[in-house]
Amino acid sequence: MYTAWDINGESEKYEPVDFSQILSFQGANVKITYIVTALDVNNDPVEIPSETVLKTSMPIGLKPVFVEINQGFLL
Repeated sequence: MYTAWDINGESEKYEPVDFSQILSFQGANVKITYIVTALDVNNDPVEIPSETVLKTSMPIGLKPVFVEINQGFLL
């Protein structure tokens, strides 16, 4: 498992980034789990559902995400 975020970005938005050269394992997919970084007005966590994405277009932004490599996600 890895943690990734954009230290140079200025946008709160997650942008697709190609990690295929860094994550040089066989297979195309990784599981992205968004880390809770905010609470709503009721003090409940603001959660973004986890998703499986291509390692060539991983959503990376200022807020960190967990990147999970699992044999179950390989094509």
